[in-house]
Amino acid sequence: MILEKNAKDLSQSLEIAQAALYHKTSQMEQTMQDVLQEEILYDCLVAQEPMSREDIKELERKHSALLERNAFSFFDEQKRLLYQDGKYYAEDLHDEEKVHWSFDTEHKQISLSSALKRNGKVLGYICIGYNEDVFHNMFQKEEKNEERLLFLCDEQGNYLLGDDAMRNYNFSSNKDKINLDNTTYYQKQLKAKDFNWNLVALAQEEYVMKDVQSFRNMLFLNVLVVILVESIFSMMIYKSIYDPTHNLVVSMRKAKESNFRHGFVEDHGNDELHELSENFNELLVKADDLLEKVKSEQEQTRQTQIQLLQAQINPHFLFNTLNTLRYLAILNEDAPVSEGISALSRLLRNTIVDKQEYVSIAEEIHNVQDYIVIQKLRYGDLFETEYIVDKGVEDYRILKFLLQPIVENSILHAFREDGLHQKLTLRIYKKENCLMVVIGDNGKGFSIEKQMEKRSRLSNIGIKNIQERISLMYGKPYDMKIESEEGKGTMVTLCLPLKKGVDEDV
Repeated sequence: MILEKNAKDLSQSLEIAQAALYHKTSQMEQTMQDVLQEEILYDCLVAQEPMSREDIKELERKHSALLERNAFSFFDEQKRLLYQDGKYYAEDLHDEEKVHWSFDTEHKQISLSSALKRNGKVLGYICIGYNEDVFHNMFQKEEKNEERLLFLCDEQGNYLLGDDAMRNYNFSSNKDKINLDNTTYYQKQLKAKDFNWNLVALAQEEYVMKDVQSFRNMLFLNVLVVILVESIFSMMIYKSIYDPTHNLVVSMRKAKESNFRHGFVEDHGNDELHELSENFNELLVKADDLLEKVKSEQEQTRQTQIQLLQAQINPHFLFNTLNTLRYLAILNEDAPVSEGISALSRLLRNTIVDKQEYVSIAEEIHNVQDYIVIQKLRYGDLFETEYIVDKGVEDYRILKFLLQPIVENSILHAFREDGLHQKLTLRIYKKENCLMVVIGDNGKGFSIEKQMEKRSRLSNIGIKNIQERISLMYGKPYDMKIESEEGKGTMVTLCLPLKKGVDEDV
């Protein structure tokens, strides 16, 4: 996270410097072009007379940007000097009309030169020199970023201007980390607009690592606080469960070793365990009253009651455990895991607690959505799901968990790990006297004939289970149809009866 922020900050600095450099160089080139159009220069060339100081002042009056220069040179077509102020360190003069740039890093001068032409003929040359300080503002360090450097290089990585400390180094390497005189820097480069120059930004690794260390310490402190708070909550929860449970266990032992009435549980709480204790006390009273009458029957009844309590406690314990895990996931800000645990809890509740064989379309869609939430923990955004359910069909009832095996088959077999725009579609609508359920994907698909020969995919336990359940519970003409084509996807169509009750046809 810290390294990403550092890279982003360096990139932003480069983009700002790029825009400022483009603005300044464009301004300087425009000044050169404007000066080339001045008749004063043309008159001097025609008369073959040197420019006077008054001529230069006239140019400065018209073009105030010239006041930033530290050198101005004017040559005729034979490259004989007609005027010069300041020291000029340019390269050879060129006949092209475009502006040529040159850098003299030794004298810290930036030079612009261009040919003066009329009707395509070269009449003379102009050279304007600037001290590199004209670019000082765009490369100036911020007070809070003394460990960061910003400067300009040519396309071979040679230093041009910006920060004198980098004058003797070469930056042809575009690596993210470089080493200069035993000091490690993080590096970002950006090409200058319209020039073969590169803007370079450096940040000392030691400076960046300070933020990483601070973040690490803060994270460690937060983890300690979370562990402490979690420990306190865990102890409170443990005590709230252990004490009444221990009392219940002790009372049950007393009841087992002596008279039932000696095993009463004292629990003054107001929760499920208190209710369980009260029920247990009532059970002891009834058991004691019946003990003398039917000992054998009481023993059988006690075993039955214990089994019943276990059947009640096990799911309750399971759901409490899942809720605890979900709470820990929320504390750790792990939303996907929290949602996955909630979805798993609902699926288990529908499986273990809800004994109904038929559910509504709306409930079955919720079961499919919970299953997909769990699968998303494994596959992430490998695929997306679309539900198209016509109005008025949500209340029709179908066999519970009839659609989940088909959805599972698509997720496991249809989609590629590296696939794009993969989609699972669930379509439910009413057609004549049938409830139509269509589950399709745009995945790999397969050849029906080949799969029939291999007896693999179509023999999947889940698919066979659906076929057998439809045949057993609905009979003809209701069935399941599978269509698939390699490279295009698979579509499973269920034709089911219209039912709003277990034994009711619509």
